[in-house]
Order: sequence, then structure tokens, then C-alpha cells
Amino acid sequence: MRFIFRLIGIVISISLAVLLLALLINDTFTKTVFKTEAMAGSGIPIPRFLYNTNITNKKSELITFLPQDTLEKSKNDYLNSLKNCYGNYYYDEKNDITITKYQIKDNKYFRTVALEYDFLNYCADKYILSDTWLEDYKNIGKTFDLNITLGNLASLMNGLSLATRNIDANIDPNYKSNYIISYNYFLKNVHYYMEIKDISENDIIVKKTKYEETQFAVYTVDNALDFLKSYMS
Repeated sequence: MRFIFRLIGIVISISLAVLLLALLINDTFTKTVFKTEAMAGSGIPIPRFLYNTNITNKKSELITFLPQDTLEKSKNDYLNSLKNCYGNYYYDEKNDITITKYQIKDNKYFRTVALEYDFLNYCADKYILSDTWLEDYKNIGKTFDLNITLGNLASLMNGLSLATRNIDANIDPNYKSNYIISYNYFLKNVHYYMEIKDISENDIIVKKTKYEETQFAVYTVDNALDFLKSYMS
């Protein structure tokens, strides 16, 4: 019996040693920054004791037992130090990246921090969508993968043409869109993807993507939720 207890003790010790080693060699757990080799600066500031579980295609997911308020403070301190663009994006000049998602999820026993970023400056002028996109709509060819009717899409375009352009949108990064209208189309044999969604109670963002380049515009509409919902019925 003594041998069995000793064996159990050895197994537990080895397991704890392996766990400790895994924590120590993790690229974020003992550090106060999240950084990849491609980042130009010192990395994204984070609290200690965040375990990085995955880095794939400009995305990462970190888990921790730290309390929600500690994580929220770290997030807000970082994002508030960056240039905000279109309400949803934050340009980090030191690392030369744009934060496209920074989300904290409480899983009761632990928290998950989801980070997504792009090695582009979404705040640069070339990513500002010109209002001529509304004129382009009149000349587009085949529209496909549209999640509303063509008639409602035409009415939506007319409604947005009367809306106020919001150049300095200041939107809550934790806001979750309720309605997303999307479609694909061709213009002069070039493929475009459009996405239109609410980013606050009174703001709507338009995203136009050609190949891998996206441009943005934000419009202010009274009660954006009802505005978009009316075209999706």
C-alpha cells in the first residue's frame, strides 16, 4: 500500500512539474505583453498570468483565472491609448497594427480574452470609403448572397444617402451588432463584398471589401436598430 501511495505521489509531482513547465514556457503567461515576431513594437500590454492557447492568422485566444475587472481595466487602458477608427477599430502606431477585436468572455470559472488584429492602418485615408459607393450601387452587375430582398436593398441605399456621415464616430467597443446586411457583387469584373451593420443605437457602419482591402464609412441614423430591421423583414 505504501508503494502505491508513493507511486501516486510521484505521478502527481511529475504532473505538477509538467504543468509548471508548460506555464513557464508559454509566450504570455509570465509576461506583461502579447507579441508576435511580425509586430513592429514591443507588443500589446496585458496582465500577467494569461495563458496563450492559440495564434492563427492574426488571431489569438488567451485564458486566465484573473477577475473580469482586472482584464477590463487592462483592455480599456490599452484601447483608450490608441486612435479609434469607425467606432470598431483601434490603430496601434507603435506595433503598426489595427485591433479589430478585443473581447473578454466570462466562463464562470475562468476568463477568455480573444484578440484579432491586422497589419494595416485602418485609420489611414485610403481606408475611408468615399460616398461615391452609393453611386456605384446604381451601376453594379449581378448581386448575389444577399440576405435581404433587392427591393429592400434599393430602399436601404436611398435611406443611407440621406443619412449624416459620421467622421469621428466614438463607439463602445463592447457593442454587439444586432442586424447585419451583406451581399456580393461585380463591377467592371471586380468582385466586391459589402457589409452594413449597426455599431451603436444611432450609428451604422458600411464596409466595402475588394480582394483583401476594406474601406469604411459610418453614418448616423436615428434609432439604427429599427432602421436596419425595417429592411430585413
